[in-house]
Amino acid sequence: MNRLGSVRQVINSSGSVVNFYTYEPFGKCFASECTENTENPFKFTGQYFDAETGEYYLRARQYNPTIARFTATDPVFGKLEQPLTLHKYLYCCNDPVNATDFTGRATVHLMLSGMFSMGFSAIAQYGIVIDDEGNIGTIKTHNDPRMTDRAAPMGTFPEDMDEWGFGYGTPAISFGGAIGFTTADTMFDLEGPGISVGGSIGLGFGVGVDYIRGIQRNGEYYHGIEFTPQWTQSMGGLESHGHRTYTTVTRWGDEDRARRERLQEGLENEIFGSHRLGHGEA
Repeated sequence: MNRLGSVRQVINSSGSVVNFYTYEPFGKCFASECTENTENPFKFTGQYFDAETGEYYLRARQYNPTIARFTATDPVFGKLEQPLTLHKYLYCCNDPVNATDFTGRATVHLMLSGMFSMGFSAIAQYGIVIDDEGNIGTIKTHNDPRMTDRAAPMGTFPEDMDEWGFGYGTPAISFGGAIGFTTADTMFDLEGPGISVGGSIGLGFGVGVDYIRGIQRNGEYYHGIEFTPQWTQSMGGLESHGHRTYTTVTRWGDEDRARRERLQEGLENEIFGSHRLGHGEA
């Protein structure tokens, strides 16, 4: 490998070089020379290359080395004092010789959690979520409304509380705080439907543990665990529950970003749009 972690040579069991690769600065691979029939999908910066699409899998997004751009928008808003970070598709701020971008990301959330169970079970959680890309925002988790309203569009909440869905659980009521850890690439991958299954022990002050799971934007599952120190009243001091949940995430600063984008759009229309000149238009 070179200093960026790119695979340069492949050797066989006897130590002989059977394949080697040469790359352009943005990762496009020149025709490799093989002395044996070897298959190696790990190339530029040591990342997985999908030969069918011609793109690298970089967790949150796919990267196309031919056009030197990501194929999806950056989930992280850049810094105004560093203009290149504001580009939505740029790879490593146009500095692929000295930088890499392949982080496998994680999320952590802190929440206030409340639950009521009596055969059916309802849950509501509100809190703060962060990921290791520096995104911070609010997170809300409730029962999935589509359990009672199958026609509800994906990604929407019902306006009528009678349409909220319910889970199932042993008789109990609890209220407390929760801290959770997930394998989601970014906080935005927590958005959408999921499941929460767990239980708690204790009469009065107790501790609950939940396994949570959902589907990320790239189609893969994320997994997580949530610990909830809480005040609990339950039969025999033990409680168990299961919910289909729906989570929404709002990043702090998104409203400012939307305002900036509207301002930029207005300026572009002003500069490049139709302008009245005298009695004509241009």
